[in-house]
Order: sequence, then C-alpha cells, then structure tokens
Amino acid sequence: MPKEPAEGKKQGPAPKEKLEPMVVVKAVAAVVLGWVLPGAGHMFLRKAGRGLVFLLIIFFMLGFGLYLGGKTYPRSVSESERITETTEGVDFLSYFATFACLGSGPVYFIIRSSPKVYYGQGRVESSSHEYGTTFILVAGLLNMLLLLDAFDISIGRKN
Repeated sequence: MPKEPAEGKKQGPAPKEKLEPMVVVKAVAAVVLGWVLPGAGHMFLRKAGRGLVFLLIIFFMLGFGLYLGGKTYPRSVSESERITETTEGVDFLSYFATFACLGSGPVYFIIRSSPKVYYGQGRVESSSHEYGTTFILVAGLLNMLLLLDAFDISIGRKN
C-alpha cells in the first residue's frame, strides 16, 4: 500500500501533461508578439497593465542607454571592428553581447541599420559609454525574461 505524503511535505514533480494545440499556438503567439514589441505578449494574454509597464521599462532602458552613448553590438563578424582574432579564436563575449541586444527585438535592427542615426554605434569618448551599453544589454536580457514569463502565463504555469 503506497504511503500518503505528510501534511506540508512536497510530492515529486507532477506528471507531464500534453498541451493542447491551441495552448501551444497561444504561447508561441505571445512569445513572438513579446519579442516584436516588448510587453505585447502580456497584452495579448490580457495582462494589459503589466504589459504596458514592461513596454515602458524596456523602451526607457534602451533610450537611456542610447542617450548615454551605449553601443549595440553587431550581427556579424564582418560588421564589427571590435571583434578581434586572438590566439584562441574569435572573441566570444561579443557574440554574447549581440545575443543580449537581439533580445530587444526589431528595435535592435532599426537602431543598427539606420545610417543617419549615430545612436547605437557607441561614443567611446563619452564618460557614460559603458553605463549606456549596460542599459542596452540589460534591456535585451530583461525582455528575454519577459518572453519566458509570457510563455509561462500562456500555458497556465503562472497567473
């Protein structure tokens, strides 16, 4: 006869349940919308207040980072003078920074491709250059966390 768990004791992980196809479609839509426009995934899931706050936070961090002279990292090796060959190979930290910037969504591509905009190229002579770059990188990483949050809400793992 199996033992009943005592009050307040955790049981093991719940058995994996198959997700319905519509739940999967809803989750993918929330994640894609959240990447295209930060906070839109939460708005799609009827969490408009939360989505609007996230939108404002991400855009503030991006805008403030650009204002401080921060750099958005390039998409390819040929686009960057910063990526240098070392004795061990390519500077992989630049790839991680590019990945973090890609978390900002299409805004990253708009900033990088605009020839008339000096923003995003990084102003090394600015005393706040590193702070600006940090704001830009953290905005992208925060948006990635928000995508995971929207996914969890859409499959019912979180309210």
